Amino acid sequence: ESEWSKISKLFNAGSKAVREIDSNILVALHFTNPEKIGNYENISYQLSENNVDYDVFASSYYPFWHGTLDNLTTQLKKIANNYGKKVMVAETSYVYTNEDGDGHGNTSPANGQTLDYPISVQGQATSVRNVFQAVANVGEAGLGVFYWEPAWLPVGTSDNLENNKVEILQCNKEISGCFQRAFKYLKAAEPIFYDIEV
Repeated sequence: ESEWSKISKLFNAGSKAVREIDSNILVALHFTNPEKIGNYENISYQLSENNVDYDVFASSYYPFWHGTLDNLTTQLKKIANNYGKKVMVAETSYVYTNEDGDGHGNTSPANGQTLDYPISVQGQATSVRNVFQAVANVGEAGLGVFYWEPAWLPVGTSDNLENNKVEILQCNKEISGCFQRAFKYLKAAEPIFYDIEV
């Protein structure tokens, strides 16, 4: 959908449902591409003009796609200051290896991507830490960061990946589907910790 009046109706329907369940729950709207000039300014303006009910403007931020951290902070600060919204990063990640672990091609590193950190455990840690700092630099309106997607780890790996790519990818899809079906029925009322040996 591209018409803001229709998009806003959908957002407000979701917000209304949340508010009816518990008015203390913060309603977040998640957007991407903070690097595109004017993108977040237009989105936040349209949300305001269309009276969309929400509390948190959430952004994706992947350092290899979404520009500089200074720009991210600037964009989030503008929204916080101009519209009185809380802000956060709802998705971020960084690679620690460029090895294919599951037979499904990596999205990063890829041709044309600029990587500002080394591909290593320390590079990943530094990248994530810097995203946390960029949100903290917004001030009190900066709520925090979610790492996406920590559960996306290959479960059916092989030392002979090149010769078994199709089989391993299928295995991962089957195992993932099994977990998705199981998680669907779990209640989130209490923390659940998993120690699954694969």
